[in-house]
Amino acid sequence: MKKPVSVLVLIHTPRLEILLLERAAHPGFWQSVTGSQEGNEPLRLTAVREVAEETGISALPGDLVD
Repeated sequence: MKKPVSVLVLIHTPRLEILLLERAAHPGFWQSVTGSQEGNEPLRLTAVREVAEETGISALPGDLVD
C-alpha cells in the first residue's frame, strides 16, 4: 500500500545547475525527483531508491544532504 509519506530530492551541480524531469503524462511540466516511502523504509533510502529509479543515478545514503 502506498503511504502518504514522500521525499523530494534536488539534484544539482556545484554551480547549482538543477536537474529537472519532464513529466511523461504532462509534457511541458517539469519537476525534481520525488517518490513515496515503501513500508518502513528510512526516508534517506527512499530518496536513494527514487533517484536510481527516476534517473539511473546511483547515489549512496551518505551522498545526500538533508
